Amino acid sequence: MIPFGAQYYRFPTPVKEEWEKDLKTMKKHGLNIIRAWLMWNRYNPAPNRYDFAEIKELLDLAHKHNIKVILLTNLESTPGWLYKAHPETVHLSRDDIPKYPDAVHNSPGGGHPGLCFDNDIIREEAEKYLDKLVQAVGQHEAIHSWEAHNEPMIEAARYHDEVYCYCKGTQEKFRKWLKKRYKNDIEALNNQWKRKFSDWEEIIPPRWPGSWADWIDWRNFAMDTLASHVKWRMEAIARNKPRGLMKLHVRGGSGILKNCVVEGIDDWRYTKLGIDIYGGAGFPGTWEPFSDYCLAIDTVRCAAKAAGLKEFWQSELQSGQYCIGMYRSELISPERLMLWSWLAVALGATGMVYWQYRMERYGPEYAMGLTKLDGSPTAKLDAAKKMSAVMQENEDVFKNAQVPQPKIGFGFTPNNYILHWVGEGKIEAPRDSIKGLYRVLWETDYPVDVVRLDEEAIDTPYTPYKIMYLPCPTWISARSAEKLREFVSNGGTLISEASLAQYDDQFYACEKVPGMGLDEVFGCERDYIETSEKHAFNYNGVNVPSTYYREPLIPNDAKVLARFDDGEAAATVNTYGKGKAIYVGSNPFMAYCRGAGHNLLTLTNGLNAEVERPAYTDSTETVARVTATKNKKLVFLFNTTLNNIKTELTIKNETRTPTDLLSGKRIQIQQTGKDAQIVDSLKGFDIRVLLFE
Repeated sequence: MIPFGAQYYRFPTPVKEEWEKDLKTMKKHGLNIIRAWLMWNRYNPAPNRYDFAEIKELLDLAHKHNIKVILLTNLESTPGWLYKAHPETVHLSRDDIPKYPDAVHNSPGGGHPGLCFDNDIIREEAEKYLDKLVQAVGQHEAIHSWEAHNEPMIEAARYHDEVYCYCKGTQEKFRKWLKKRYKNDIEALNNQWKRKFSDWEEIIPPRWPGSWADWIDWRNFAMDTLASHVKWRMEAIARNKPRGLMKLHVRGGSGILKNCVVEGIDDWRYTKLGIDIYGGAGFPGTWEPFSDYCLAIDTVRCAAKAAGLKEFWQSELQSGQYCIGMYRSELISPERLMLWSWLAVALGATGMVYWQYRMERYGPEYAMGLTKLDGSPTAKLDAAKKMSAVMQENEDVFKNAQVPQPKIGFGFTPNNYILHWVGEGKIEAPRDSIKGLYRVLWETDYPVDVVRLDEEAIDTPYTPYKIMYLPCPTWISARSAEKLREFVSNGGTLISEASLAQYDDQFYACEKVPGMGLDEVFGCERDYIETSEKHAFNYNGVNVPSTYYREPLIPNDAKVLARFDDGEAAATVNTYGKGKAIYVGSNPFMAYCRGAGHNLLTLTNGLNAEVERPAYTDSTETVARVTATKNKKLVFLFNTTLNNIKTELTIKNETRTPTDLLSGKRIQIQQTGKDAQIVDSLKGFDIRVLLFE
């Protein structure tokens, strides 16, 4: 079975009288899995009082209709009696403003954001509830999997862009975390923070930006602690030995597009917790540019792959108009929904869960769904039925096909986001450079991996790649700097934007930039630096728009590749060992994210010439992607616009004649050497799913 379904129940809707009809309709339309939110305040309304009859009824009906259920144990809906007994455990902002439990968008039944689990009494009550829940329903045959946390993040910040938590319990946990990080050596902490503490109890978390090291520790503590919260929830569920797998999914945009400083999200910390399935949420109707949706999926894929997980899902995909409160986005057509859905599969997703099946009729999110408000089918549900049928009929290939190992990687570290947030109050600089780089590679059909530039969660190997990009890399770890040196020395190509390793591991500004000895690898150094919102550099007669840093270079051993308008060196290339290192003293990928022209595509295509694309088209508006098993290959072709487009698709090293699984037709190919070529006319949002076997 390919898991294919939708979010379904979150108190108070759908009401019980609608369940049986909905489940029948789901089954007729190819849906085989649903998700239900188990709100703590709903099933534990008083101390030592539990009532799980409602959950059992839903599980019984699902089993009757041969539909599996994902049970989400939502502990962010705190019972009123627990807050009444322990008001001191409420989340506190850095201004000591409490975040009281309340009804919000994703918790219309109240209790959000819960109480702070850094207070042991709250954790103890949560574990008692989970014990009772699993003991009551854990062996039900309808259960597919358990989600211990909905989109783990620092929940108090979900609808409130503020740093949490400064309650007494969290501050105590922070000091314990610091003792472990610095091996109980307070002088080591003093050396890093540039302080003179004489006792651990003197230490308090930073509240306002003032220095780097304390904030780096404070937010890494938040990310570690959030992951540990997920872990103990999983363990509390697992100790009663329930039926089903352990699943987790991250918020839309993942940790790479969201503000990890505020939200505490780190995908790589989650995937190593012992889960079976990792997934992501996606609401692409609200994202611009479109490639951001795919970047989020690729981030989830890379985090899952790094932990050795065999599958990841698109765990929450927008299925209708996006809505919060009175706002309504444009209507979502079936064609657009299928474009989003098949894109997730093309990037390796092996399960699909829509947000959501039936429009909720209560609360501010009521407009999203595959059906109408009364539960009747729509053209979107019919489209989902067809997609499910194709995937179930070809289960062997869709379940086992994987994205071939990309030969291009780009570097990311949450620490760089933290650094920019402390220095600027925002994360846009590193985030937008990543977004722009990914968009360039997406539009030119280069698959890419996200790799870490720190060792907080994982020590990522760089050996699988021929090319590594470093977008806006103001900070990287000393270990990563050494790995990058080895990468180039062994034959790799390293391409960096401006201000590489400006700060070292002690957060001193490096005397030379590129820092931490990487000036030797790049054969150049920064002359001076200024912030310039809009400028450009000339590369081989092509004017490339750029932004943010303008960093004229002093070429030592390096050759000048490009110059700013005033003639100063803007980019250099250097041979180092068996490889080469290209340094750009500016941020052109950030500029591309923010709407700069397409001249950067020409430059990047030239830099990537040594990398073979598995499949590609002759247009930036059409995109090709490949997944493969040992003997079979899926090639996906997408028109990402509403325009009619004629495009030429090239599939490398392929001689077989494919079948388009969506139409059932055999597709004529033209053989050019070892490659197959297909000329096709695509309507707006058109899709081809070509099976070579």
